[in-house]
This record gives sequence, structure tokens and C-alpha cells, in this order.
Amino acid sequence: MTAFVIPRVDWERMTRQALEKRHQTVPEDRIPEMVERTRKVGTGFSWIAGFAAPAITSLIVALVFWGVFKAFGWDMTFPQSFGATTHAFLPNILGALLLIPIVVKRETIDPQGIGDLLRSNLGFLVDKDSAKVVHAILQSIDVFSIWSMILLIIGFSAAAKISKKASAGLVVGMWFVWVLIKAALAAVF
Repeated sequence: MTAFVIPRVDWERMTRQALEKRHQTVPEDRIPEMVERTRKVGTGFSWIAGFAAPAITSLIVALVFWGVFKAFGWDMTFPQSFGATTHAFLPNILGALLLIPIVVKRETIDPQGIGDLLRSNLGFLVDKDSAKVVHAILQSIDVFSIWSMILLIIGFSAAAKISKKASAGLVVGMWFVWVLIKAALAAVF
């Protein structure tokens, strides 16, 4: 995805929007220098995030679920939690592959709006700038997220040797907590 998105990012528009948000005025002759700096930093960060984010996210999610399952007294090892988590995140690869043709057809891409391009979630129903909290909640209702939750339920149920109902309660409960955190962050930022 990174290879397809980076060439389509409108770095000048991103730089100008960032300046507007901070209510900064900069002489017009300094804008090209700022755009170039934003492009370099943004490109580097995008490549690092593109490679590191899936592994780091999988590790963190596996660690959280492992800790929560342990807290409830269910026996599961961290490697089992990590295995269930990484397998459950595989539908996101399909989502990324389906997004590539949409990205390729566009002349420019707003990286902050990329989550609404595929229309696999309900976030596109509201404007992300005027209803940030509602957008964050609706964006969480996603085909690939639901698919991943189902796989997490099945994987953790097998790993911890508990019922799918108990696993579902925990996984869905943790998903609700995550959605609330996303909504709170959207409200604050």
C-alpha cells in the first residue's frame, strides 16, 4: 500500500492544512521548503510504519489479549495468543489488496482519509471533520474488523480451551473498549 499511496500524496495541501490547523502564517516563499521537508519526513515515516506497524500492532494486541485471558484465569501461552492474533489479522491483507485499484485510480490521496476509500466500513456515511467521534465509531464497524473478530474468537477459544461464547464475550468486549478509546481520541484531537 505504501508504494501506491506515497506517490499520490498531495504534500503541499497537507502542509498548508497543517499550518491552517495551527493558525500559522508563513511567507509564501517558505512554503516550497516546508513542503519538501514534509515530503521527506512523511515518506520516510510511511515506509517505516508500513513495515513496522503490522508487526508491532500484532505484538501489542497479542500481549493485551494474552494478559486479559490470563487475568480471567484461562490458560493460554503468549505464542498461542500471537498465533491467533496474526492469523486473525489476515483479512486486513485482503482489504489492502482490494484498496490498491482504488488508490491507483486516484490522482491524489489524503492519507488521513484512506480508511474511507474502500467503503468496507460505515465511516464514509459521515464527514470525518464535522462529526469526528461518530466517524471514529462508524469506521470501527468494518467488514474486515468483524471478520478478524470472528477469527480471534475461534483462535482464542481453541488456544485457551474455552467455549466460543466465553471467547466472544471477551473479544467483543475488548473491541468495544478499543472503539471507545478511538472515539475519545477523536474527540480530543
